[in-house]
Amino acid sequence: MAEQNSQLAATREAEANEARLAAEEQTRLTTSRELALAALNTLEIDPELSVLLALEALSVTHTQEAEEALHRAIPASRTRLVLGAGTEKFGGLAITPDGRRIITMDTPFSDDKGVARVWDAVTGEELLTFDSRNKGAGGIAVSPDGQRVATVRSDNTVRIWDIDTGEELLQINGHDGEVGAVTFSPDGILLATAGEEGSIKFWNLESGSEILSIAAHSDWISDIKFSPDGSRLISGSTDGSAKIWDTASGRELLAFSGDFGNFDQVAEVVGTAFSPDGTLVAGVNDDGLLAVWDSVSGEEILNQPVSTSEAWAVAFSPDGTQLATAGADGKAKLWDLASGDELLTLNGHDDRVRRLEFMPDGSQLVTSSYDGTARIWDIGPSYELLTFEHDGASRVKFSPDGSRIVAGSYFGPIWIWEAESGELLQTLEGHSDWIGGIEFSPDGDLIATGSDDTTAKIWDAQTGEELMTLSGRERWVNNVTFSPDGSYLATSGSDLPIVIIWDLSSGVPVSTIEYENTFPGVWAIDYSPDGERLAIGANYTVEFWNRDGSELLSVLENEGRISTVIFSPDGTKLATSSTDGVVKIWDLDNNEELLNFKAHNSGINSMVFNADWSNLATTGGDATIKYWDASTGELLLLLTGHTDAIFGLDFSPDGKSLISAGSDFTMREWVLDLEDLIALGEARVTRSLKTEECQQYLHVDACPVE
Repeated sequence: MAEQNSQLAATREAEANEARLAAEEQTRLTTSRELALAALNTLEIDPELSVLLALEALSVTHTQEAEEALHRAIPASRTRLVLGAGTEKFGGLAITPDGRRIITMDTPFSDDKGVARVWDAVTGEELLTFDSRNKGAGGIAVSPDGQRVATVRSDNTVRIWDIDTGEELLQINGHDGEVGAVTFSPDGILLATAGEEGSIKFWNLESGSEILSIAAHSDWISDIKFSPDGSRLISGSTDGSAKIWDTASGRELLAFSGDFGNFDQVAEVVGTAFSPDGTLVAGVNDDGLLAVWDSVSGEEILNQPVSTSEAWAVAFSPDGTQLATAGADGKAKLWDLASGDELLTLNGHDDRVRRLEFMPDGSQLVTSSYDGTARIWDIGPSYELLTFEHDGASRVKFSPDGSRIVAGSYFGPIWIWEAESGELLQTLEGHSDWIGGIEFSPDGDLIATGSDDTTAKIWDAQTGEELMTLSGRERWVNNVTFSPDGSYLATSGSDLPIVIIWDLSSGVPVSTIEYENTFPGVWAIDYSPDGERLAIGANYTVEFWNRDGSELLSVLENEGRISTVIFSPDGTKLATSSTDGVVKIWDLDNNEELLNFKAHNSGINSMVFNADWSNLATTGGDATIKYWDASTGELLLLLTGHTDAIFGLDFSPDGKSLISAGSDFTMREWVLDLEDLIALGEARVTRSLKTEECQQYLHVDACPVE
């Protein structure tokens, strides 16, 4: 009896432990999903916080929701570097012409102990400080040669410093009030200064002597900028106006009302800019409005709100096609100059953004804020792992060794990139229309392409030389596939039901397989791994032919119109996708369905498997990528980011990443290995969770010690 009671107690204890463990696991799953939801909810407000929350969710336990949240958050988070510890308000901002150093100016307001700081733009290291003794104006500028820095001081003077040594080179005196704005002429010979008393002064930097003074405004001058050729200067003032001046004579050339057409009240013009070619000027005011004018005629080109509060800064992109604005709402925004459309909002600062500048190459934007930080933002196309330079890719493939990526375009060119860096290696010219099919040969030495120009071409994958043009169709070539030994190439098209098999040693077709009543042509072809069979998806059937297309071996019937056929690595199975959005995997020994699931409601544009056939990915017209377990049909990941239909898709040879090309003219590389994805997320963030964020989202009084 005692032994039975002991066994019963042990059983109950084991059951209790099992129930406890199950409850703990359920708690972890719930917590992970709650954090993933919080990550998505903060995506538009603070993308970097979204990354941190998604990482926290995955640290609790893995859930599909947390992994998908991290996939969405990483491309959305554009902060690449944060300068400053948040202890001083940053007002002024300047960037050296080579983009290697950033200079910020403290604006403490309470005293005149603010300093100018020089930062390494790559590492974020503080290199040097200048004792500028600035209180609140924050005016700062760097010379065109990048060797000198001008800073304003609260004692109504301007100091010129050596950027490398910190040595004071020149002191400029002459203003009767505090100096707030300073800028070098494009040739570096002159310095213009302005501030409290409303005058603009021009100084010879060799002698330090004043050469011109303009009684420009009736109140504080907030900003001044030279035109690119140095012949003009724009000023913005708290008196409610912006003006353009002749820098040789001091003559007023144009004047603009600071209300920008809003006649209810006088608005202060806080930020100004010339376009890179000097034909346009821009201004922002404390009503949150942006205006752009023709710099010669004064004609208004653009007038629109850019902030819900005061707008404080404006800058043209180096190519002159975009404008950046920022202000008291703590946001920086990017605008298309031609249309006025908002392209991007950069969230992350905790206080007003005082100044902003584009990096010289236009790929990044730098902002300085009263939250005590300056931030470097990536403003190019959003991406997870890499971004690729192209003008619209239609199809995309990894090389067999994974070292290169090739993509065909909508217009004929073919691009080859280095897979690790995303560097464009080659552009192949020869086709004149949409590239519908693209493949590396099994040994990686050749590339085959098919185009709507009715031809297929063979290229040397190393040199880019066009080796062969295969002309035998009257219409489009939308699919190409090599035989495993590389001796044959099969081509097909979506508008003409013909498959041609080519002998690549001669460039001569060895067989032509024609179909009747097949619409819309033949999309799907694939050789078996042993090269003995060619599968052709023709309408509602899959036909299996011998390697040279001389003999039909068998036929597989399907309910949906076939869009893709893929042999398994051992040749015993075949995967099909169809225009009804269904994926099937077939046992070829008996033609039985092993798996059948609906992948997309909008049809399937592309389907690929990883090397060991453990996973597959599909795309459709719904602009999503779905990542599946190939043995069960379970959806493992839903990847979003494209804004239009996706046609190009391929796994890297190691299966750790996936590349996609969409009709939205973007290519994206997705990280599928969870450890790599987490490492990428950790590398993208520039901070940890703050105490108040830990309290709100983790429900703890203090953040965990890492």
